[in-house]
Amino acid sequence: FDLVSVQLYETYAPAMQALSEGMSGVEYLRSWAAEFLSGWTINFNDPTLRLQGNVPIMVPQSKFLIGFSFGSPPKSAFFWPETAEVAYMTAPILERPRGYAFWNIAMEDSLANHSNRSLSFAAGLNSFLHVRDPLETKETLRSLRSQRKVQKEPAKDESFFYFTY
Repeated sequence: FDLVSVQLYETYAPAMQALSEGMSGVEYLRSWAAEFLSGWTINFNDPTLRLQGNVPIMVPQSKFLIGFSFGSPPKSAFFWPETAEVAYMTAPILERPRGYAFWNIAMEDSLANHSNRSLSFAAGLNSFLHVRDPLETKETLRSLRSQRKVQKEPAKDESFFYFTY
């Protein structure tokens, strides 16, 4: 595999439970990444499988991404880019993910987590990961926004519209 992106925003995932029980987002991201990178063992005890016994599972740090989304409280966990930045920058280097992924780019610069605050994961995460030149990030987002067009669906119902990207 090239990259492994673990989505922390799945409905009612452990991340949401930890946050709802009072754990800070920074603490959760730091401790979860460290735990994930330490690996785990799966016991394959089904005689019909080729693998048998305890098998250690390790995802290399160089391939590990943490997946975020725009949130859907109270069902799924949400982390602002600033929270990810503090967790990343304060974690020991060997306990950091390679980076972060997010769903869904079409929602960039929209309101997040049922708040009144606009969110750009691309710019926010890039501000501390430095994956792209900030100008390139802004130009890419500007290009994506300019490609969004509302087009009328060729159908009898004149009120039906769809978006193209």
